[in-house]
Amino acid sequence: MEDRLTYVVDSVYDSQTIRSVLQKEFHFSRKLLRSLKVKRGVFLNGKTGYYYLTVHTGDILCVSLAGNEETSVKAEDLPLTIAFENEDFLCVDKPPLMACHPVGIYQQGTVANAVCHHFSLQGKARKFRPAGRLDRNTSGLLLVCKNSFAQAYHVKSNKLGKVEKIYLAIVQGHLEEPSGCLDFPIDRIESTSLKRTVISGGKPSQTEYQVLKETKHHSLVRVRLLTGRTHQIRVHFSHIGHPLAGDSLYGGSEEHIERHALHCHSLRFPNPRQKDGFIEIQSDLPDDMIEILESDQ
Repeated sequence: MEDRLTYVVDSVYDSQTIRSVLQKEFHFSRKLLRSLKVKRGVFLNGKTGYYYLTVHTGDILCVSLAGNEETSVKAEDLPLTIAFENEDFLCVDKPPLMACHPVGIYQQGTVANAVCHHFSLQGKARKFRPAGRLDRNTSGLLLVCKNSFAQAYHVKSNKLGKVEKIYLAIVQGHLEEPSGCLDFPIDRIESTSLKRTVISGGKPSQTEYQVLKETKHHSLVRVRLLTGRTHQIRVHFSHIGHPLAGDSLYGGSEEHIERHALHCHSLRFPNPRQKDGFIEIQSDLPDDMIEILESDQ
C-alpha cells in the first residue's frame, strides 16, 4: 500500500493554487500543509509543487503522506482482528476488556501496541491515530488513521456530519417507546473525573435509538449518537431507568455479563480517495452479548 496521494486536477480547480486544491478537495489542515512544506512532500507533474503554483485541468498532483514516524508506543505481537484496511485506514474489531491505548495501569496489551506491531510487519513505523475511542469494556469497531491526511479528512468529515457510527447495546427492561431520541444534557459529576450524569446546564447530548429485540428482562437496541459525550449511551439509558446490562457504574446488574453490554457495530464514512464514495464496515455481536439474549428467553 503506497503512502502517497495522486490526484488528476478536475476542471473545477483550473487556475487555482495547489494549496486551494488540497484544502478544498481533501480537507488538508494548516498543520498538515506546514508539515508537507517542510518535508517538500508535494509534487506537481513530477516536480516540487510549491503551494502558490497554479494548477490546470489534467495536471497531476502527488503528495507523499508518510515515511517512518516516531512513536512512544511499544509494538507487541498480540492477537488483532482486522475488519478493514486500505492505504489510509485500519479498522480493528476490538474485543471487550482490551484498552485502546497505554494509559494508567494499562501500559501493555492495548490495541495501540498490537496495531504498531501490525504496522511494523508492513515495514512501517507509524503513530497510533485512533479516530475516536472505545472504553476498555466496549467491544467492536475502532478506526485508526494511518497518516495525517486520512486523519484530517476524517475529522473534517465528522464535523460535517458525514460520519455515522452505530452501536448495539443490551439494556435492562423494556422501553416504553420502540424508538426515539434521548435528549438530555450531560456533564461531569463534581469531584470525580470518571462518572457523568444528566444535569441542568450540562452539554447538549442526543442519542437516537431503535429497539431490535426484547427478551424476558432485556432489550437489544440500535443506537446512533448525534453528539459524542463521554459515556453518553450509558448515561442516557441509565437516566430513563434502563441501564446497560453489566454497567455497575450506572446502575446495571453484573448478573449476566461482567462488562457493560455495548458494541460498536458499524461505521460509515467518506472515502478521501473516491469522490462521493463511502467506506462501510460492520462487526457482528460478540459472544458474551449473544449469550444474554439466548439465555434470557
